[in-house]
Amino acid sequence: MSNGVERLSRIREAVGLDVDLCIENHRRLNPAEAIALASQLEPLFPMFYEDPLIPDNFDSMAWVAQKIRIPLATGERIHTPQASQMLVKRQALDYLRVSICVCGGFPGATKLEAIAEAHHLGILTHTPISPVENAAAIQ
Repeated sequence: MSNGVERLSRIREAVGLDVDLCIENHRRLNPAEAIALASQLEPLFPMFYEDPLIPDNFDSMAWVAQKIRIPLATGERIHTPQASQMLVKRQALDYLRVSICVCGGFPGATKLEAIAEAHHLGILTHTPISPVENAAAIQ
């Protein structure tokens, strides 16, 4: 077990199952690594496993999504409804991460959220830029 998984195990033990663990990978893994890590994380019941891969290959993301049993979250770097639709069509995610400042403001976010809703996917806002972005995302 890796040091990171050991730390997360201690966190899960400390907070119990009433607290959601959200695992952010920051696009650092290749598909095989992402699958292997997900299998180690599965006993910790994370809410989602975010961006294990660079978002440049939707087929690889779909392959990972099919091989793991943890909900997969991605999309914060997706700019268009067309790209989101490609991920959805490949069943490459369970949660769509919507970044209002990246996807075209309220009109763009509304389109992405409609795509997610139409396919029974969860929506998770991504708001790393400012308090103004946080306030906009809440809307």
